[in-house]
Amino acid sequence: MKAEAVLIVSDECEPVFTDGSIEYKQVEIMDEEGEDVKGLFRDCIQFIDRVVQKEGKTILVHCAAGVSRSASVVIAYIMFSRKIPLKEAHAFVLEKSPCIKPNTSFMKQLQVFEDELTKEGHYI
Repeated sequence: MKAEAVLIVSDECEPVFTDGSIEYKQVEIMDEEGEDVKGLFRDCIQFIDRVVQKEGKTILVHCAAGVSRSASVVIAYIMFSRKIPLKEAHAFVLEKSPCIKPNTSFMKQLQVFEDELTKEGHYI
C-alpha cells in the first residue's frame, strides 16, 4: 500500500519525494530523554486524523529508526482515536511492529497523556 501522506517525526530526516505527489508534515523531535514529545502529540494526532479519517488516505509515520519517536506518536494516536488506554495501544502497535521501544521519557509522557485524556473524559 502506497503512502499518500507522510508524517516525519525526526530532526534528522527530510522529505524524499518533492514533486508534490505526497503530502508531508515534519515535526522535529529528537530521540533524547527529556525531549517534550507530549507537547506535540495533539498536533500530530490532528494531522493523522485529517489525512486518515477525513480524507481517507494512507499515511506513513516515520523517524530515523522507527523505534521510539514514530512509535510514541502512533501510540498516542491509537489511544486517542480508539479511546483505549496506553497499555492496550502499546500492545496493539507492538503487535503490528515488534521492533518498537519508545524511550523511558516518551513512555512517561504517554502516561501523562493518558492521564490528560482520562481527566477530559475521553474514555467515557
